[in-house]
Amino acid sequence: MEAFLKAPSHIRNHRLTIAGHATPHSAWSSDMHHPLIFLDLDGTLVGPSGDVAPEVWVGLEAAAARGQRLSVCTGRPSGGVASRVAARLDPDAPHVFYGGALVERAGSILHVDPVPEHDARALLDIARPLDPTHVALEIYTPDRVLLATSSLHSLRHVAGIGVDVHVVGPDELDAVLRSTPIVKLQWVTPDGDLASDLARRAPSSCFSASAGSPAFPDLHFVTVTARGVDKGSAVARAAAALGFDLADCAAVGDSHNDLPMLAAVGHPFVMGNAEPELLSLYPRLPGVTEHGVLAALDAS
Repeated sequence: MEAFLKAPSHIRNHRLTIAGHATPHSAWSSDMHHPLIFLDLDGTLVGPSGDVAPEVWVGLEAAAARGQRLSVCTGRPSGGVASRVAARLDPDAPHVFYGGALVERAGSILHVDPVPEHDARALLDIARPLDPTHVALEIYTPDRVLLATSSLHSLRHVAGIGVDVHVVGPDELDAVLRSTPIVKLQWVTPDGDLASDLARRAPSSCFSASAGSPAFPDLHFVTVTARGVDKGSAVARAAAALGFDLADCAAVGDSHNDLPMLAAVGHPFVMGNAEPELLSLYPRLPGVTEHGVLAALDAS
């Protein structure tokens, strides 16, 4: 596992800047806002442009300047846009990737929860007879995204999030499954009914959750991680690493895969563009195109 304990250099070499100056995070005190805020990316921080709006960065930097810790909590892999946002938010905070399967802090992996090999192989068995022009199964290791069959939907997706994808043959894939931790597998399809069916067909020993992205409005995503591994388990580890009680922390999300994170913290918020189930459960903010996350920063 030692080979996977190094985060990309672009995380290690960044520091949040306010007005052009590197700004250390001050200690939190009980009379301040919530000490730690977990932020989903797609549909929360990231809108249709595929990146964080400049207006939102102003609010995030103001929160950091007053001593709040800001942590990305995303289904995206480490690397690309996700790691760039995490590095700018707070390079010294724990950040959550792969739907909770991996927690990084300051260039090192704090924790990784791989999918059991037999479950990964079971999902690949489901994928083989499916039409790759209609659905793809992405396979995530701590440092690579793999495809058993080329798919335009998946190629467009990974290009949009700023990471590389590798199409591998059966022998190489078999070797990867035997020797490398698989932290997440993800279905990508334009068919919502198929996505729902694939979520139900996940192995019983796994956790599956659906999500969407304003950056890819025509696609549906179904994330599969090991059982007990989700954004809720990951934010518990991240808060503990900083010495904060989750009851004092806040979180903002918009999709079903955010439910465990929202349930874990004391101060959950959902975006106005969130799925109906979430809107019925938690305080509602304006939508991502209205920079609704800024209201959560003010409220927290």
